[in-house]
Amino acid sequence: MLDNPIPLIDLSGPATPQELALQISDAVRTVGFLHIKGLNVTPEQARRAFAISKELYDSPMEERAACPHDESDRNGHVAYKASRLAESKGAGDLKENFAFGRFNPPHTETQQRLPPVLQKHREELLKFHADCYEATCKILDAFSVALNLPVNYFRDRHTPGGNAVTLINYPPTSGTEGAGDATVARASAHKDWGSVTLLFQEENGTPGLEIFLPTPGGDGKEGNWFPAPIIPDTVLVNVGLALELWTGGMFQATLHRVVMHNAADGSFQGRKSIAFFVQPEDSVVFDTIQPDGTIVKTPGALTSREFFKQRMDAIMVAAN
Repeated sequence: MLDNPIPLIDLSGPATPQELALQISDAVRTVGFLHIKGLNVTPEQARRAFAISKELYDSPMEERAACPHDESDRNGHVAYKASRLAESKGAGDLKENFAFGRFNPPHTETQQRLPPVLQKHREELLKFHADCYEATCKILDAFSVALNLPVNYFRDRHTPGGNAVTLINYPPTSGTEGAGDATVARASAHKDWGSVTLLFQEENGTPGLEIFLPTPGGDGKEGNWFPAPIIPDTVLVNVGLALELWTGGMFQATLHRVVMHNAADGSFQGRKSIAFFVQPEDSVVFDTIQPDGTIVKTPGALTSREFFKQRMDAIMVAAN
């Protein structure tokens, strides 16, 4: 097995804020992923969120299907195999998910319809959403410092309503579904499209996440897939395409996928993860940020809303 290339950064260590900013910046310039320990989202909060996710997906399908993905607020349920993260034709991904927490002004919290399980835990989920957002802001501040920008530059261009706690369920399979077919995956190879993603992997859960790192000096197509290990009490953080575009490619959005991981008996066990997907405020224009912090006005630059809609239109299609 190839060595794990994903760095681990402990925010509670002796490093100064400037040193931490440079460590985080170096990780997203090269690997695009990093494990972070010491964020304000506690391990107990993550365990509770996974317990809620289990309760949701153990409940009748009809309850979450009654709250489908809504383009107006970008919340809700996406059914099993109903989307494909890779922006290409192929089989739908072997997963379902439920997005919680996005809202539009003048509201100050989500107004979405919820299945009974999530309605019961609404206040706890709102707290988890808020704490994930604050954790994200700390990471965004580190990006600002590393790019010689005012410390609040990125924070000020994000709002709590633009982000979602997404409960992702990869049901167990017999191994016959998609076996031997390279176009079938639990989550097909893709790059996230927002600015930052916080990913919580279930402690003692099923592995399967892999990241792709191209061969240095190559054309970007050749390289290796590396497993992203489950490290207790850490959050896996990665950069999305919006931030890659915004920084002129300095910060790298890395291709990743979730593959089948078979148990000793040959079956493919279920997997759950929780992602906090972060998108800049809708009106933000992606004028290019230079290494010295200079902002270059870019003719035809997309707004965050326009960019997000392009990505959503590409994946929210029925699988062929």
